[in-house]
Amino acid sequence: MLTQFEQLGIVPGLFTYSNPNDKAKVLTALKTVIANYYQTIAKDRASAYGKGYKVQVQQPEEVKIGELPGLRD
Repeated sequence: MLTQFEQLGIVPGLFTYSNPNDKAKVLTALKTVIANYYQTIAKDRASAYGKGYKVQVQQPEEVKIGELPGLRD
C-alpha cells in the first residue's frame, strides 16, 4: 500500500491535508489502493466461481473523518 503513496512523493508524516496538492495526492493514492483491492476481489471470485460471477464496483466517495479527508468504498 505504501508504494502508491511513495510513487506520488507522499512521505508519511511530511504532508498536510490543508495543502491542496498534498490532499489531492493522498486521495489519488487512496483511489489506487481501492481500485487494486476491487481488482484482487474480482480475480479471486472469478477463479472461485467462474466468469459468470461479477463483482459490482462502486466508485469511492469522498468523506471526512473529523477534519481528515478520506474515501468510503
